Amino acid sequence: MAERAAASGADQVILDLEDAVAPADKAAARAGAVESLRGLDFGRAVRSVRVNDVESPWCEDDLAALIVGAGDALDVVVVPKVSGPEHVRFVESRLPPHVALDVQIESAAGAVNVREISQASPRIAALVFGAGDYAARLGIAQTVIGAIDRRAHDYQWHWVMSQIAACAHAVGAHRRRVRRLRRRAGLPRGGRGGAGCSTPTAKPASAPLRTAGRCSTRRPAAETEAPAGRRAAARDLDHHAVERRDVELQPVEAETEALGRYPE
Repeated sequence: MAERAAASGADQVILDLEDAVAPADKAAARAGAVESLRGLDFGRAVRSVRVNDVESPWCEDDLAALIVGAGDALDVVVVPKVSGPEHVRFVESRLPPHVALDVQIESAAGAVNVREISQASPRIAALVFGAGDYAARLGIAQTVIGAIDRRAHDYQWHWVMSQIAACAHAVGAHRRRVRRLRRRAGLPRGGRGGAGCSTPTAKPASAPLRTAGRCSTRRPAAETEAPAGRRAAARDLDHHAVERRDVELQPVEAETEALGRYPE
């Protein structure tokens, strides 16, 4: 699956060591991520790994393996379930200076503390909203991850997404995000949209997946799954494991989503 992700043409590829990997497979996934980063040609894609959350028993081993094994083949570490600035500082303290951070806000504590989280490190390149875990932690029943409750009078995640977008812009995370993506891609200023690919690293493509690899548009500041009707095109790479979605971004969302719109 990592091979498919590397060949997908995405702007950013994320190798997932967290939710896509069962506890018994964590060590194998870790080794597989390092091997993939070192051995595969990702082209111009930003090479990223989502580690396990800081409060899990696997995070420190994930970071140690990446530092020793991946070196300069790693561009970004995605940090899930961040609930306070101390989580950001913990991860940052263990990474070399060239590695940026994508921080995922997935809980009530993370939403309430997002201002302090956004200010915890100048290496934060994105604040990412994880609607599925956020809903689960708030006890909101869902049959589809990130789905909007039809009984809601307004867009259900409006408050938390506005918080995240405002904090990301206030600290300049969107500019750092754009610079990294466009520099890696060798692109001039201008243009809109983007694509990203996330894949588990411990399971062969032929194995049935308990958790499928996920892809989403990689946005420069605040991210979530694009609502139905805003996806311009979709292409399934292996029917069930790795997806690629190309999204034409809506003008109303351009302030937080348009790549290359901000000055270098």
